[in-house]
Amino acid sequence: MAQAIQNSTLTSAIRRGKPTSKVKGVAKAQKRPVEHSLPPALSGLAGKENPLSALARVTGAERATMPIRALVEFTTLPPGHKTFLVDDSSCRPHMREGEYAVIDLTDRALQHGEAFLIQYQGGRRPRRLVQIKKHISRNLADAPEPQETWWISDLAGWRQMGTCPDGGIPMFSGLSDGPCFPESLQEMLVGRVVGYAASGLGDVAPNALGWESEEEGNAAFDPCEYLDTLIAGGYRPYAMVIPGKPAAYYETFPTKAPTDEAWDAVMAVRWKWSAASTAHDRVIVECLRRGLVEMRAAQ
Repeated sequence: MAQAIQNSTLTSAIRRGKPTSKVKGVAKAQKRPVEHSLPPALSGLAGKENPLSALARVTGAERATMPIRALVEFTTLPPGHKTFLVDDSSCRPHMREGEYAVIDLTDRALQHGEAFLIQYQGGRRPRRLVQIKKHISRNLADAPEPQETWWISDLAGWRQMGTCPDGGIPMFSGLSDGPCFPESLQEMLVGRVVGYAASGLGDVAPNALGWESEEEGNAAFDPCEYLDTLIAGGYRPYAMVIPGKPAAYYETFPTKAPTDEAWDAVMAVRWKWSAASTAHDRVIVECLRRGLVEMRAAQ
């Protein structure tokens, strides 16, 4: 299946257990990640300072009319917390578009089933609200013994998002990302989701940290090297051209597993891609120059 490249370098590195850089502004991850089943971060507070205390004052009749949520609403931010804008439906029903997740930046321990704000290390270093789940994986190529791994998914889970305008084919969202090794996943965690808010409460975390060493990354990326390496590894890169629309870049993945040498070579050029803000456009230009093109009729 052909698919556009989005954060592919990071995903591949995590699956292989490769180390990633630390999350900027977050405490250094422990060498051996600790898994806890912690109570809500504010359960030790009392009175009006604790959003959980409000739940005890809700009557049965009032609760029946309240939306189904697993999170409590904050009206002020405690120390060590930030908010993060929810901009899509991936967190429903617990958080809705236009609301804000409340993030406890001091809680980065791996916890099965909990929601976290994570930060990717490639490209613009975007951030995303996810749920993480623990799984024991067997028969991994690099680890014959059962291994603790983790999966990343939307809070809303697997769901239909509508139908394709061409033929009414159903469209879905909510694929899980993994398996991730504990050390690599913990480096991505910014903080745990402990509630939601109707506004940013004066301290909103950015949705991305931006490119890191952008000029150097662009200088180190070579679109010819990138395409040659992928083709040698069994990939089929090409530009999708539809009249009246900008060209898009796609890759068809190999039909059989690559050798270790081919995998390492592909990963090396993908890391360069992830650090270059101009990589996507330059690869499309090189595909067009080489005739690596697939034409589609305008709809």
